[in-house]
Amino acid sequence: MTPVAQWRRARGAARHVHDKEIVASKQPGMSFRERDGLLELVGEYVVLDEHNAPERFPVLMVFPPDYPGSEPIAVLGGDRFVRDLDHHFYQGPYPRMCLWLPSASLWIPRDGDALAGFLDQVTLFLDRQLVMEADPSLPYPGPEWPHGPEAYLEFLEAELEVPRTVLRRMARGLVGQQNPKATCPCGSGKNFRRCHQPGIDRFRFRLDQSLWFQLADALASRT
Repeated sequence: MTPVAQWRRARGAARHVHDKEIVASKQPGMSFRERDGLLELVGEYVVLDEHNAPERFPVLMVFPPDYPGSEPIAVLGGDRFVRDLDHHFYQGPYPRMCLWLPSASLWIPRDGDALAGFLDQVTLFLDRQLVMEADPSLPYPGPEWPHGPEAYLEFLEAELEVPRTVLRRMARGLVGQQNPKATCPCGSGKNFRRCHQPGIDRFRFRLDQSLWFQLADALASRT
Protein backbone atom coordinates (compact mmCIF):
# COMPACT_ATOMS: atom_id res chain seq x y z
CA MET A 1 0.00 0.00 0.00
CA THR A 2 1.39 3.40 -0.93
CA PRO A 3 1.46 6.30 1.54
CA VAL A 4 -1.25 8.09 -0.46
CA ALA A 5 -3.54 5.08 -0.10
CA GLN A 6 -2.78 4.85 3.64
CA TRP A 7 -4.12 8.35 4.23
CA ARG A 8 -7.51 7.18 3.00
CA ARG A 9 -7.76 4.74 5.90
CA ALA A 10 -8.91 5.95 9.31
CA ARG A 11 -5.61 5.61 11.19
CA GLY A 12 -3.49 6.94 8.34
CA ALA A 13 -5.87 9.83 7.77
CA ALA A 14 -5.59 10.90 11.41
CA ARG A 15 -1.79 10.77 11.24
CA HIS A 16 -1.79 12.80 8.04
CA VAL A 17 -4.04 15.47 9.54
CA HIS A 18 -1.67 15.77 12.48
CA ASP A 19 1.36 15.90 10.16
CA LYS A 20 -0.29 18.76 8.28
CA GLU A 21 -0.77 20.61 11.56
CA ILE A 22 2.90 20.10 12.43
CA VAL A 23 4.03 21.46 9.06
CA ALA A 24 1.65 24.46 9.25
CA SER A 25 3.08 25.31 12.66
CA LYS A 26 6.78 24.76 12.00
CA GLN A 27 7.23 25.36 8.25
CA PRO A 28 4.16 27.06 6.74
CA GLY A 29 5.99 27.56 3.43
CA MET A 30 5.91 23.80 2.86
CA SER A 31 2.90 21.85 1.58
CA PHE A 32 1.98 18.25 0.83
CA ARG A 33 1.39 16.92 -2.65
CA GLU A 34 0.86 13.52 -4.26
CA ARG A 35 3.18 12.32 -7.02
CA ASP A 36 3.62 8.83 -8.47
CA GLY A 37 1.62 7.31 -5.63
CA LEU A 38 3.81 8.84 -2.93
CA LEU A 39 3.42 11.80 -0.63
CA GLU A 40 5.89 14.65 -0.87
CA LEU A 41 6.39 17.77 1.17
CA VAL A 42 7.73 20.60 -0.93
CA GLY A 43 8.28 24.33 -0.69
CA GLU A 44 10.30 27.03 1.00
CA TYR A 45 12.05 25.94 4.17
CA VAL A 46 12.94 28.77 6.56
CA VAL A 47 15.86 28.83 8.99
CA LEU A 48 16.87 31.82 11.11
CA ASP A 49 20.52 32.82 10.79
CA GLU A 50 22.78 34.11 13.59
CA HIS A 51 21.22 37.56 13.27
CA ASN A 52 17.70 36.11 13.52
CA ALA A 53 17.10 36.89 9.85
CA PRO A 54 15.21 34.29 7.79
CA GLU A 55 17.19 32.17 5.31
CA ARG A 56 15.00 30.40 2.75
CA PHE A 57 15.82 27.11 1.04
CA PRO A 58 13.96 25.04 -1.57
CA VAL A 59 13.46 21.65 0.06
CA LEU A 60 11.75 18.45 -1.06
CA MET A 61 10.84 15.66 1.36
CA VAL A 62 9.74 12.29 0.02
CA PHE A 63 7.78 9.93 2.26
CA PRO A 64 8.71 6.26 1.79
CA PRO A 65 6.13 3.55 0.98
CA ASP A 66 6.13 2.25 4.57
CA TYR A 67 5.73 5.67 6.21
CA PRO A 68 5.54 6.18 9.16
CA GLY A 69 7.55 2.97 9.52
CA SER A 70 10.52 4.85 8.05
CA GLU A 71 11.38 8.54 8.04
CA PRO A 72 11.16 10.76 4.95
CA ILE A 73 14.23 11.73 2.96
CA ALA A 74 15.10 15.42 2.67
CA VAL A 75 16.62 16.89 -0.49
CA LEU A 76 18.00 20.41 -0.77
CA GLY A 77 17.30 22.24 -4.01
CA GLY A 78 19.26 25.08 -5.56
CA ASP A 79 23.04 25.28 -5.67
CA ARG A 80 23.86 26.75 -2.28
CA PHE A 81 26.43 25.11 0.01
CA VAL A 82 29.22 22.69 -0.79
CA ARG A 83 27.63 19.29 -1.44
CA ASP A 84 30.27 16.80 -0.35
CA LEU A 85 30.77 14.18 2.34
CA ASP A 86 32.46 16.63 4.70
CA HIS A 87 29.25 18.67 4.63
CA HIS A 88 27.21 15.48 5.10
CA PHE A 89 25.37 15.30 1.82
CA TYR A 90 24.82 11.91 0.21
CA GLN A 91 26.70 11.66 -3.06
CA GLY A 92 24.60 11.15 -6.20
CA PRO A 93 22.29 13.04 -8.54
CA TYR A 94 20.19 14.43 -5.67
CA PRO A 95 21.72 16.45 -2.76
CA ARG A 96 20.04 14.45 -0.01
CA MET A 97 20.79 15.55 3.54
CA CYS A 98 22.55 13.05 5.80
CA LEU A 99 20.77 13.81 9.08
CA TRP A 100 21.99 10.79 11.01
CA LEU A 101 23.57 7.38 10.63
CA PRO A 102 20.70 5.09 9.52
CA SER A 103 21.45 2.52 12.20
CA ALA A 104 21.30 5.31 14.81
CA SER A 105 18.13 6.92 13.45
CA LEU A 106 16.16 9.09 15.87
CA TRP A 107 12.91 8.28 14.06
CA ILE A 108 10.24 6.57 16.21
CA PRO A 109 7.40 5.32 13.95
CA ARG A 110 4.74 5.21 16.68
CA ASP A 111 5.46 8.74 17.87
CA GLY A 112 2.71 10.93 16.46
CA ASP A 113 5.04 13.92 16.66
CA ALA A 114 7.93 12.17 14.85
CA LEU A 115 7.65 14.55 11.88
CA ALA A 116 8.15 17.53 14.20
CA GLY A 117 11.39 16.02 15.44
CA PHE A 118 12.45 15.28 11.87
CA LEU A 119 11.86 18.91 10.87
CA ASP A 120 13.94 20.01 13.85
CA GLN A 121 16.81 17.86 12.57
CA VAL A 122 16.51 19.39 9.09
CA THR A 123 16.62 22.86 10.65
CA LEU A 124 19.71 21.92 12.66
CA PHE A 125 21.37 20.48 9.56
CA LEU A 126 20.76 23.65 7.53
CA ASP A 127 21.88 25.84 10.42
CA ARG A 128 25.19 23.94 10.52
CA GLN A 129 25.57 24.48 6.79
CA LEU A 130 25.17 28.22 7.37
CA VAL A 131 27.91 28.11 10.02
CA MET A 132 30.30 26.35 7.62
CA GLU A 133 29.38 28.74 4.83
CA ALA A 134 30.24 31.72 7.03
CA ASP A 135 33.67 30.24 7.82
CA PRO A 136 34.81 27.56 5.35
CA SER A 137 37.81 26.76 7.54
CA LEU A 138 35.54 25.31 10.21
CA PRO A 139 34.95 21.56 10.48
CA TYR A 140 31.40 20.26 10.63
CA PRO A 141 29.96 22.00 13.74
CA GLY A 142 28.31 19.01 15.35
CA PRO A 143 28.69 15.34 16.23
CA GLU A 144 29.47 13.14 13.24
CA TRP A 145 30.40 9.62 12.24
CA PRO A 146 33.13 8.60 9.80
CA HIS A 147 32.10 7.95 6.21
CA GLY A 148 31.48 4.52 4.70
CA PRO A 149 31.56 1.13 6.49
CA GLU A 150 33.74 2.41 9.32
CA ALA A 151 30.86 4.50 10.68
CA TYR A 152 28.63 1.43 11.01
CA LEU A 153 31.39 -0.66 12.55
CA GLU A 154 32.12 2.00 15.17
CA PHE A 155 28.41 2.24 15.94
CA LEU A 156 28.10 -1.53 16.27
CA GLU A 157 31.12 -1.70 18.60
CA ALA A 158 29.42 0.81 20.89
CA GLU A 159 25.98 -0.81 20.56
CA LEU A 160 27.23 -4.32 21.36
CA GLU A 161 29.89 -3.10 23.82
CA VAL A 162 32.64 -5.18 22.24
CA PRO A 163 36.07 -4.26 20.84
CA ARG A 164 36.86 -4.60 17.14
CA THR A 165 38.74 -7.87 17.71
CA VAL A 166 35.56 -9.48 19.05
CA LEU A 167 33.35 -7.82 16.45
CA ARG A 168 35.37 -9.49 13.69
CA ARG A 169 34.33 -12.88 15.04
CA MET A 170 30.69 -11.87 14.58
CA ALA A 171 30.93 -11.27 10.83
CA ARG A 172 28.80 -14.37 10.12
CA GLY A 173 26.10 -13.01 12.42
CA LEU A 174 26.00 -9.79 10.41
CA VAL A 175 24.90 -11.70 7.31
CA GLY A 176 22.52 -14.03 9.17
CA GLN A 177 24.74 -17.11 8.93
CA GLN A 178 25.47 -17.64 12.63
CA ASN A 179 23.69 -20.61 14.25
CA PRO A 180 21.49 -19.13 17.01
CA LYS A 181 22.04 -22.22 19.19
CA ALA A 182 25.82 -22.16 18.82
CA THR A 183 28.09 -20.54 21.38
CA CYS A 184 28.30 -16.77 20.86
CA PRO A 185 31.51 -15.77 19.08
CA CYS A 186 32.16 -13.18 21.81
CA GLY A 187 33.40 -15.97 24.08
CA SER A 188 30.81 -15.53 26.83
CA GLY A 189 29.83 -19.20 26.72
CA LYS A 190 26.16 -18.33 26.15
CA ASN A 191 24.14 -19.30 23.09
CA PHE A 192 24.32 -16.65 20.37
CA ARG A 193 20.54 -16.08 20.51
CA ARG A 194 20.76 -15.31 24.25
CA CYS A 195 23.82 -13.13 23.94
CA HIS A 196 24.63 -10.82 21.00
CA GLN A 197 22.09 -11.95 18.40
CA PRO A 198 19.29 -9.58 19.55
CA GLY A 199 21.59 -6.55 19.22
CA ILE A 200 22.88 -7.63 15.83
CA ASP A 201 19.34 -8.33 14.59
CA ARG A 202 18.21 -4.83 15.65
CA PHE A 203 21.18 -3.40 13.76
CA ARG A 204 20.48 -5.48 10.66
CA PHE A 205 16.82 -4.47 10.65
CA ARG A 206 17.75 -0.82 10.05
CA LEU A 207 20.11 -1.47 7.15
CA ASP A 208 19.76 -2.45 3.51
CA GLN A 209 20.76 -6.10 3.05
CA SER A 210 23.63 -5.19 0.75
CA LEU A 211 25.29 -3.35 3.62
CA TRP A 212 25.32 -6.48 5.77
CA PHE A 213 27.74 -8.11 3.37
CA GLN A 214 29.81 -4.96 2.89
CA LEU A 215 30.36 -4.72 6.63
CA ALA A 216 31.15 -8.43 6.96
CA ASP A 217 33.69 -8.11 4.13
CA ALA A 218 35.21 -5.03 5.80
CA LEU A 219 35.66 -6.93 9.05
CA ALA A 220 37.17 -9.93 7.27
CA SER A 221 39.65 -7.79 5.34
CA ARG A 222 41.09 -6.03 8.42
CA THR A 223 43.63 -7.40 10.80
